[in-house]
Amino acid sequence: MTQSSSNYEFGPDPGDALPEAVLEVIREGCSPLLAIRRWRGRTIEELARIAGVSEENIRAAEGGKELTLGEQVALARSLQVGVGLLVT
Repeated sequence: MTQSSSNYEFGPDPGDALPEAVLEVIREGCSPLLAIRRWRGRTIEELARIAGVSEENIRAAEGGKELTLGEQVALARSLQVGVGLLVT
């Protein structure tokens, strides 16, 4: 399935590697959470609702704030990636 807001395809398995374009954006300094959220085509509001993490905490995390392990796990599950991908 291709997201209209991006040109990336979802992998069939959450364990699949991220596309090189997403990894490059992260290497250039973008927050992994922000890069993955955009790749998945999710707004902050949608992700907050799905993950059960406040919009405020998601915004803060995208700006560099460290989240609790529980929040990291919830966001990773909601974005279908491993928790380790959200940690810089």
